[in-house]
Amino acid sequence: MLASLPDVAASGEIAERRAAYRILARHAEPVAVETLTRDLARLEHDLVPAELALDLLEACASQKNPDLAAAVARRRATHSGDPELAPFLDSLFGGDRGRGSDVFQRVDLSCTRCHAWWEDASERVGPNLFGVGRRLTRLQILESIVGPNRRTTPGFGARAFFLNDCKVVSGRVYEESETLVRLFDANNNPIALERAEIDDERADLSAMPEGLTKSLTPAAMRDLLEYLGTL
Repeated sequence: MLASLPDVAASGEIAERRAAYRILARHAEPVAVETLTRDLARLEHDLVPAELALDLLEACASQKNPDLAAAVARRRATHSGDPELAPFLDSLFGGDRGRGSDVFQRVDLSCTRCHAWWEDASERVGPNLFGVGRRLTRLQILESIVGPNRRTTPGFGARAFFLNDCKVVSGRVYEESETLVRLFDANNNPIALERAEIDDERADLSAMPEGLTKSLTPAAMRDLLEYLGTL
């Protein structure tokens, strides 16, 4: 079986090559190390499909081989110009949409609290994600998850209001006039403020929290990006 895996890993269909990497990750025989070393070199020259990049890197990491570990480290070092994005840049393609839907629905991530994901949904604090894969590249979607304050969708920037009673209210304004301001707070609750009770205001951070990636593995991120990219 091991003897056939180099050819499968080189020219099989995506599912076959992914299975081959999983098997190679569990074996320390020379043919396994040689095949993974070969494909890592091919990955550096964009000769391995992007859908398989993460599978290949994880298989190499599982080998505990010093040379493979060094090669993986070199690969990740090429992304070190952006350390927040670097762990996930090989997760842009190849995920499972069904598993990605499960990630999107996770309570701890709160995606569904702030975002709608179907056409013609009513407004929420965050933009509707329906069709986001046609509006943004996978890299842009990843960046919005990793660093929500790097780029804000026009019309969805947050504002903080300092009230006369020393309270502070912040959120995404969806309607305002000379006498009234209506906004959604970070929990998607609608709030109405009289202009007369506002002492001052300023731009605020995105309602989308930082640090979401702390609870996302590269594989989970890949599935989430596949789901969002095909909405």
